[in-house]
Amino acid sequence: AGSAKSSKRGRVQSATSNLSEQDNKTISDLKEKVSELEKKISTMEDLVDDDTKVEHKESMIGDMFNFVNLRKRVDGCEESLQSHAKLIDGLRKEKSTDCDSALIPLL
Repeated sequence: AGSAKSSKRGRVQSATSNLSEQDNKTISDLKEKVSELEKKISTMEDLVDDDTKVEHKESMIGDMFNFVNLRKRVDGCEESLQSHAKLIDGLRKEKSTDCDSALIPLL
């Protein structure tokens, strides 16, 4: 395993030696930033114990389940409203047609 790491480093070093000094500096800066981010993430993970993380995940899963159920209810209500609106439009058109036919004999 150690020789695999050293051969990988050798390939990286040979690849970076073909790069400009500015590119090598940029890569070095990025490596530093990634290392700093890893430290920050590790510190942040240590702030919260595992039980709290599990509770939070369970809460999030419950929230997602509730959201899906509410979405289904809203969709059902929207479909019901659309069918009622069609029914009302049909009745209104039917009533309008009845009124027009009732007026024709008077003319």
